[in-house]
Amino acid sequence: MNAQYWAAAVEFPEFTKPDVMAFAETFKQFDSDESGSIDAKELTNAFKLMGQGTSEEETNKLFNEIDADKSGAIEWPEFLMLMRKLYPFKRREYEKSFLGPAILFPEFSHDDIKVFVAAFREFDEDGSGSIDADELEKAFRAMGQGSTRQEIEEVIKAVDADKSGAIEWVEFLLIMRMLFAEKRRSFEKNVYLPAREFTEFSKQDIDVFYAVFREYDADGSGSIDATELSKMFKAMGQGTSEKDIKQLIAQVDQDNSGEIEWPEFLHVMRLVYPDKRKQVEREFYEPANAFPQFTRPEIEVMVQLFRDFDEDGSGTVDASELATMLRYMGHGVSLQEAQTLVEQVDDNASGVLEWPEFLQVMSLLYPDKERDLQSKFYRPAFMNYPEFTRPEIQVFLESFRKYDVDGSGGIDVDELEDAFKDMGQGFNKQQVKGFLDQVDADKSGQIEWLEFLQIMRNFYGQKRAEFEKEFYGAAKNFPEFSKADIDVFAAGFREFDLDGSGSIDVDELGPALKALGQGYNPAELQGIIDAVDSDKSGAIEFGEFLQIMKSLYSGKGVPQNLQQLLLHLLLPLPRQLSSLQLPPKQLKLPRPQLHLQLSPNLQVELLLFSPSLQVELLLLSPSLQVDCLLTEMLQSVSLAARQSIQLNL
Repeated sequence: MNAQYWAAAVEFPEFTKPDVMAFAETFKQFDSDESGSIDAKELTNAFKLMGQGTSEEETNKLFNEIDADKSGAIEWPEFLMLMRKLYPFKRREYEKSFLGPAILFPEFSHDDIKVFVAAFREFDEDGSGSIDADELEKAFRAMGQGSTRQEIEEVIKAVDADKSGAIEWVEFLLIMRMLFAEKRRSFEKNVYLPAREFTEFSKQDIDVFYAVFREYDADGSGSIDATELSKMFKAMGQGTSEKDIKQLIAQVDQDNSGEIEWPEFLHVMRLVYPDKRKQVEREFYEPANAFPQFTRPEIEVMVQLFRDFDEDGSGTVDASELATMLRYMGHGVSLQEAQTLVEQVDDNASGVLEWPEFLQVMSLLYPDKERDLQSKFYRPAFMNYPEFTRPEIQVFLESFRKYDVDGSGGIDVDELEDAFKDMGQGFNKQQVKGFLDQVDADKSGQIEWLEFLQIMRNFYGQKRAEFEKEFYGAAKNFPEFSKADIDVFAAGFREFDLDGSGSIDVDELGPALKALGQGYNPAELQGIIDAVDSDKSGAIEFGEFLQIMKSLYSGKGVPQNLQQLLLHLLLPLPRQLSSLQLPPKQLKLPRPQLHLQLSPNLQVELLLFSPSLQVELLLLSPSLQVDCLLTEMLQSVSLAARQSIQLNL
């Protein structure tokens, strides 16, 4: 077949090579003068030969529709357009057999696919729907790929999933992906990267949306105008008016161009499929509340990674996928190490990671996140707002971080309103703004974590009264301790009362000691509790904890196993002051010093209470680097800090 016939046929990929050859023979037969065109009379004769029972009137009508240049004759490309009208089922077969599978390769444009289809069909010489090694070698040469026979056989082996020894269409596209890897990289940069913030959509969703976007970006401008968007909605069965379309574009058109670019198109899809957002909240973000050490932006990245590497869409990640993912994240993890991680957190012994188990792996890989959570959120909360239990603080923190969408550490009035709704409180915006203004000391228009807790204190005023009754009531038998002392002790006690029950049991004491590098079996842990459990309840209540504190201050012995734990509980505050100058002459010793058998070079901490700035020495040693903890009251909110200083004692 003449090359000019085949070149024009590339634009009509629904026709096979035998189809094009048959059409070309018919065209040439009636192009008697070899002018490269046929007139209306010749077309009528051609139809009769092809068995088309069309009248002269119908033929003339078709002729006028196809004769785009009004030359009075039909050239070869126009003849192919006529064949498209006569054989519409060919287009449907093509879309099903070729365009449908090509959605899995969104990096390739429609023009790319047409070229690939033409190449595939040209070298599928026997029309079998597949290409063998001989035919693929010819195709490679035609595309300028100088590959040896051995290399071609290796390529076939790499993509031949059904082990047929030949290449079907999808396998051919896999080869094209290998040959044109730059297209994939460019696609991921320009398509997947902007889509990362739309975590409700899976990778498959993004591929489909981009295919739709490109289909209706008819002029290839990289954007969709109102007319193209209207056509898309009609195809989707959405009866959208011109006014609605303009309003929709105005709603998402961030650059005010009057058209929809790809990232803006994703905003349109978010509006079209609101249930997707609800689904991803339910399946991913709600389980992630159990891992408050990760910010919302961090969870979004993890969701995207999990979905990206869940290649089969099963909702799970196996060891191989995990190893690939972790290497992508910069962790040098072998397949065996990944398998060990899976086994470590695979609670249901399924052999794969579900989403919550994947978050456990992330917790293992980033332990500093848990420590940051304790120092930046829990410990300041316990010290400043000891009326709240750990479970209550956790609920507040989940709401705070959920609506701190950018991870900045602050939320505005709109986000605060949503947080209240999340907690079942139906306040209007004016009321919420009033709450914010009451605590926004720096007038930033946002509230930070401790300010958020101040709102919770104002809202749950009875909690403070309950706390004072329970904790200050237990402290009545300990007049040597001030309210400031009790607040510090309560903060430490709350930290490891994980379930908020008002006592510390074996299950809670174990993790506390483990965090300090002390490992004990359950019997040993129970022995530690029994040594101070005066009411034989099997746990340490706050009154018993205060008895320990009294023993410390009176110089009486305390079980050695508790010493490190107690030091940790007493001093849980983060560093906040940049400098603190306290010459030795300002230091006073209002209480007896302790006699704990710890290393002379051990770093220990001091408590400083304003306004007198009197110092309580927890440990004295001949030469010592000391951490100072400064606690002061400011606008009824207790702020805490510590800073290292050198004391010469």
